[in-house]
Amino acid sequence: MLKSKDRRAPSSHYAITEVPSPALAGPQLMAFIKLLESSRLARKSLLNVNNMDVLHALTLAEAPSLLPQPTPAQAEFEIQKQEQWKDERMDAPFADSEFQTYIKRYEARKLTPLDVAQTVLRQIRESNEEPEPLKAIIAVHEDCLMRDAAASSKRYQEGQPLSPLDGIPIAVKSEIFVKHLSSQAGTSFLQVPRDHAEATIVMRLRKAGALIVGLTNMHEIGIGVTGANPHYGVARNPYDRKRHTGGSSSGSAAAVAAGLVPMAIGTDGGGSIRIPSSLCGTVGLKPSFSRLSSHGMFPTAVSVCQAGPIARRAVDCALAYQIMAGADPLDGRTQLQPPPSLRGLSQLKDLSDLTVGVYDSWFEHADPEVVGLCHNLLVALQNRGLNVVPIELPELEEARVAHFITIAAEMYSYMKPYMARHRNELAPTTRFALALGSELSSTDYLQAQRVRHRSMRRLDDIFRRVDFIVSPTCATPAPLIQGHNAYRDVLDTVLMGRLMRFAQLFNLTGHPAISFPAGYTTQGLPVGIQFAGRWWAEADLLRIARVGDELVERRRPASFWAAF
Repeated sequence: MLKSKDRRAPSSHYAITEVPSPALAGPQLMAFIKLLESSRLARKSLLNVNNMDVLHALTLAEAPSLLPQPTPAQAEFEIQKQEQWKDERMDAPFADSEFQTYIKRYEARKLTPLDVAQTVLRQIRESNEEPEPLKAIIAVHEDCLMRDAAASSKRYQEGQPLSPLDGIPIAVKSEIFVKHLSSQAGTSFLQVPRDHAEATIVMRLRKAGALIVGLTNMHEIGIGVTGANPHYGVARNPYDRKRHTGGSSSGSAAAVAAGLVPMAIGTDGGGSIRIPSSLCGTVGLKPSFSRLSSHGMFPTAVSVCQAGPIARRAVDCALAYQIMAGADPLDGRTQLQPPPSLRGLSQLKDLSDLTVGVYDSWFEHADPEVVGLCHNLLVALQNRGLNVVPIELPELEEARVAHFITIAAEMYSYMKPYMARHRNELAPTTRFALALGSELSSTDYLQAQRVRHRSMRRLDDIFRRVDFIVSPTCATPAPLIQGHNAYRDVLDTVLMGRLMRFAQLFNLTGHPAISFPAGYTTQGLPVGIQFAGRWWAEADLLRIARVGDELVERRRPASFWAAF
């Protein structure tokens, strides 16, 4: 994998459990789910088969870390590093920004935000009325959108836009609260609390002049990775509508890839921004845990989930990120962080100040074509000066299990009050995950948090030597929608593992990670590469993704709606 003579096989044992199991659907799946829900023995057996007892054998001295948080020394390190760069201005005229394409037309009076809003509404209807509907954006409030677009048009007419996002259409994942719209987290019954305000990150975008178009489709309660939804339909991949987008931020990635909006908000509890970004050929940033406020989101996975931007270009991710990020008095977890920065975002020609670590055994645990495309991009980045060194990542299997226990237990805890009344309204695959979550004990959860503590400290040690850890984003490109049935629910645990394999670790530890395109398969499907970094180092991740934008020629998907 390494271009240098230092390529050496890691000495530690690499193991990620991949249990062969048939994909289940229809009556077989429902029978299996009913067995699982009624039999504790069946639940325990399934947990054991999937190596859930691997943590029981560990004797750990570490205290449980119930939330992934950096040490003060790490935060101070990032503040000092920021001072080495002069911050880019938020309104810098980045030539590769799609936002700038809108703004130039607005300023030249060739287009208005009102024109764009009308076009987007028409395209959303078109995309959802076709024989194989896209189902990316599933709810809009036309009056609110047109009112905001008229106000933005007036500001441009007066030469007083609010920010580089003024008049930019943006969509929001359906587990985030948006005024005048009913976010339901992909379910048929969850409701935003009556007294709850719009999410902080949405309010910040709205105050910057962004046009909040509507809500995007998602995998039900964010607990799956394909994007199939029994209530709103499957979000289809714009590169091939017979394939999945990935999840759970399925509609957000599909809407961006298809050109309906240049940016959308997703959330990521186990790869849910990065997986659909990889499968749909977009750039998706999972910031450091608590970098963006979680105020105004369904708290389904409170210690692993983080909101972030999805865009076609890294620079647009960066501009949206900087507006959304930062401390929020309504979310106490956001208080310990340095100011968000876009430092060094224009330093693209020479990457010699950056070092990436590669764990070969992990990197190569993917389809050969995926590994080849990611390897080629890594070599191209080395030609820009990026330093590549071998590293080891011990106990990846233990971290995988700890992440599963954490997210399954937290989601079950949140959903338990709804189960008696609404169990039969949930998709079978959702019931599968919640049934396993119901079997987890407090001992399991606390042991998982000890593993989290250990994984965080080990990554911190690695990030003292390297700036990034690199891998493919997913082990496989976009899978086919089985049976091409818009509402069919299929349980395929092997596929789930292949899509999540490289993502989960950084949800457990809270470190930021980004996915951006590495190229396209012989079938024309996008493949993403993932870079993860140290706490608060989103600017470095956005910088490397922006170089990737230069190095990989983008292909427009088969389903694409141009804004103008």
